[in-house]
Amino acid sequence: MDGRASTNLLEEIEELPNAELDLRIYGRTNKHSENSFLFTQFWPEQYISEGDILFVDYALQAVGRYFKFDQTVNTLLITPNEDTTVSLDRFPLPQAVTIEDNDQIEVIISKLLYTSDGWKTVTITTLYKRYTTNT
Repeated sequence: MDGRASTNLLEEIEELPNAELDLRIYGRTNKHSENSFLFTQFWPEQYISEGDILFVDYALQAVGRYFKFDQTVNTLLITPNEDTTVSLDRFPLPQAVTIEDNDQIEVIISKLLYTSDGWKTVTITTLYKRYTTNT
C-alpha cells in the first residue's frame, strides 16, 4: 500500500522472514501402524482493520496437515484437513511441495492478499533451507 509495485514479498512484508516450514516424521508406534508425516507451514496471515484509515497487520499462523511422499520421494503430497472449519482461503493447500538439492524445499501456494487494488489471488513460491543438523 506504499504505491510501489513489487513481486518480492520479502521487500513488502516485514514479518515474512519469520515464516517457517516444519516437517515432522513420527516413527511407527507398533508393527501394525504406519509412519505419520506432518507438514506445517507458518505464514504471516493478513488482518485488515478499517476505520478512519485502512490498516493491514500480520500475525504468524499455521495449520498442520498430514502428507505422504510420492514414489520418487521428491514430492510431498499434502492431505486436506478432515476438520472442515479450516478455511482454505486463509490456509490454502500447497499446489506443489518439492524437495530440491542442498536440503531445500520449494513450496508453491496460491493465496489471497490484500493490495492497494483490493483482494488479489497471488501465487507464492517459497524456498526453505534446512537450518538444523538433527535428522
